[in-house]
Amino acid sequence: MEKARRALVLYAVVSVLASCGYHLVGKEKVVPGVQSVAIPLFENGTTEPDIERIFNDALREEFLVRNLVTLTDPEHAEAVFRGKITRLTLTNVAHLTPTKAAEARLYVTVDIRCEDRRTGAILWQDTQMTYYRSYPYGSTSLEDYETRRAAIRYIAKQMALRIHDRFMSRFQ
Repeated sequence: MEKARRALVLYAVVSVLASCGYHLVGKEKVVPGVQSVAIPLFENGTTEPDIERIFNDALREEFLVRNLVTLTDPEHAEAVFRGKITRLTLTNVAHLTPTKAAEARLYVTVDIRCEDRRTGAILWQDTQMTYYRSYPYGSTSLEDYETRRAAIRYIAKQMALRIHDRFMSRFQ
């Protein structure tokens, strides 16, 4: 009788959790038909040097850390992400004087898509993904460069997180 009661309680708990949207999370692969992806180097359509590597590294890191699909080379992957940084825009958003800016806002736009390597079909895409980050100007050119690069790295990380989550959500 006690075993039957425990089984009934366990069944009730599992039923309630399942109906509430809770689910167990493990390391199982969650993308039907896509167990491996490749992320070759992005194209750079801007004049910002090395920005394509920063974005590529951020997206690769996001997929490696989440570990829901295997990251591999394009020849062996089932799906391939292709990206191009299409626009980088800088605007001044705060001024110390009418001619001297104190803070800038950097916008980056990326054209990103994921293709089925075998068929070429587009599995997911966003042709105008844009994100921005404000940053203060430094007192030297080197400080300006460093804060701008930090803003680019931040944008790349945030976009990588969104690309990963939006791509994976199509399959859950």
